[in-house]
Amino acid sequence: MEVRWDTMLTQEVSPENVDDMIEKIAKKIVEARMEAPAILTLETSKPLSWISSHMGRVMIAPWFGVLGWDAMQKADAYMAIFEDRENVEKLIRKIEELAGISDRSK
Repeated sequence: MEVRWDTMLTQEVSPENVDDMIEKIAKKIVEARMEAPAILTLETSKPLSWISSHMGRVMIAPWFGVLGWDAMQKADAYMAIFEDRENVEKLIRKIEELAGISDRSK
């Protein structure tokens, strides 16, 4: 089987899947009671989300290949989602909502 590296990653993720993935991550963070460190990390890294996403693709994603093609595609989908600062903000708001700590005015 031939692998086409030019089409293997950077897939499009539908808006419904983005929301599902963000909710899944937020639930895991709240279950682990790591709301404060997660929000702090996300807020401070938000301006660098695009750069961080691409650095992740270069440095981290290839290691997921050891776990299989599906793991690599899933990791790439998460990195593609968090390239966008709006999605980082959505994750922060979802964590706050699930943890019951939101005090932001809408």
